Amino acid sequence: MKPLRIVWLGEQGGGLQWLRQRLQSFESVQVPAVILETLNRLPSNCSGLGVDRLIVGSRNRLNYPLRDIEQLQRELPEIPLALATDTLWDGAGRSGVASVLTHLTLPWHRWWDGWVDWLAGTAPQMFGPCPTAFGALSTGSGVASIESGIILSDCRQSGEAWQLVAMQVSGGVQQLSWSQFLVSDFDSESSPHWLLWDEPYRTVGDTVDRDARVVERVRSLAQRLPGTHLILASSLPRSDQWLALQTAGVDDLLTNPNTGRALQRLLLHLGGVRAGNQNAAH
Repeated sequence: MKPLRIVWLGEQGGGLQWLRQRLQSFESVQVPAVILETLNRLPSNCSGLGVDRLIVGSRNRLNYPLRDIEQLQRELPEIPLALATDTLWDGAGRSGVASVLTHLTLPWHRWWDGWVDWLAGTAPQMFGPCPTAFGALSTGSGVASIESGIILSDCRQSGEAWQLVAMQVSGGVQQLSWSQFLVSDFDSESSPHWLLWDEPYRTVGDTVDRDARVVERVRSLAQRLPGTHLILASSLPRSDQWLALQTAGVDDLLTNPNTGRALQRLLLHLGGVRAGNQNAAH
């Protein structure tokens, strides 16, 4: 199989820069590697680009790249096109802007329930005349992706929903509130393979220093569970928040609201990586 060739046009800063880094390191069963090329502007005729995917970056919905989008749709209608959006596009659905677009629009942070399927070509609903990023949940393969995990949530209903979808592809999944976790006996010797912390900013309360408080709690989690893959689920994450959280020890980001597909895809990926490492060790 040949590498997937992607052309990126438009803005690149903020969360879009993180997305570009993730694109360059992406590989899967369907895509052995990604070649990401950047164009500062489109040529007068795009028919000779010879690419597999087209991405247009946009940081602000008030500066929608209409001319570039129209040219790409006119000259390369057969090439899948996606608009990659940054934080200032959040709320476009409520304002009605997103509902009139005739192409796929994905935020920078929708990696496991958007970009992965689009790159691999495994979600037909993303390539039709009215594309959407929401796919079906997995029904489970009968083989646990990874043995144990924790859902950390102070909302019982939300925690149960995460637990339900995780149990379809993972082994033992335990749901705990933050206070329950603090008195639990999990440590470096008995750490779970993964931990998802749901809405941490709600856990610390609406205070002026809540960003710093979440970062500090993440740092304590990473120190207590050094071998655990830390996942954070948050509503409308900002790129500056994500940078600080990565530095503190978070490994992956999911976005609420969520169908659960993102967590399933992530856990299946972790299981595959772990199986590969075990095979390499033998």
